[in-house]
Amino acid sequence: MYQATVSIIITSSLIVSTLCGVLVFGDEFDFEDVIGIILIMTAIVILDLPDFIKQKIPWYQEY
Repeated sequence: MYQATVSIIITSSLIVSTLCGVLVFGDEFDFEDVIGIILIMTAIVILDLPDFIKQKIPWYQEY
């Protein structure tokens, strides 16, 4: 349980660091950055599905 929480926090820190770079340091915010943030958020949602949804997916196995 705690490993999943820590991995979600660490993964979401990539999004925060990208946004801080854009807002604080004036880095460029390209289309690739948007795609990367969307992919990271999608992975977080898929990995942290609620139990009632996990039970409805026959091929889903929690490791």
